[in-house]
Amino acid sequence: MKIGTDGLVLGALAPCEGALQVLEVGTGTGVVSLMLAQRFPGIEITTLEIDEAAASEATQNVQGSPFSDRIEVTNTSFQSFLSDHQFDHIVSNPPFFQESLRSPRYQRSLARQDHGLSIFYLMDGGKRLLKPGGKMTIIWPYDRKEEFFDTAHDVALHPEQMTHLYTKPDREAKRIIVTLGHKETEMETNQLTVEDAFGEYSDDYKELLKDFLLIF
Repeated sequence: MKIGTDGLVLGALAPCEGALQVLEVGTGTGVVSLMLAQRFPGIEITTLEIDEAAASEATQNVQGSPFSDRIEVTNTSFQSFLSDHQFDHIVSNPPFFQESLRSPRYQRSLARQDHGLSIFYLMDGGKRLLKPGGKMTIIWPYDRKEEFFDTAHDVALHPEQMTHLYTKPDREAKRIIVTLGHKETEMETNQLTVEDAFGEYSDDYKELLKDFLLIF
């Protein structure tokens, strides 16, 4: 799987300040966990990946980084994951192309579609793994935001922060990045646009990722 905008934005925005133990669900190449380790020197990250080849690639990427002593890649599904402790923060770029045609390649299909891990199971299972003051940050399609917030309500998780992600200024939002917690509070909202009107990366996007991408 290639590194995409969704993972980069999640890794750059997830508010893990003060967290010590972080869980990433569905790591792919490991980029989100690597970004979080770079942003927050004090955290330790457990990262899950169901696909064996992707988990192997993530392991190689972690071992080749300065953060290998703080990131543990586990080749398992979220459903099968057992932990002897709870986490301060959970992050996930989950499979969410529910209605799309399944890819002929199993790994890509598994990563891109939610027939393996529903948003309900992610939120409900994630809540059980969170410490009492813990938070969960998920990136999700804008056109399925009603489903997202209905599910959060059903499992008694409350939105604290939301970023609308736009590809271009004149288009509808493509994604939402939402941080959920146990306590009901007023949600903070903001937005990020990837490209400007001329098709170049926006100043806000470059500023967000300048510490991670050499092109910026």
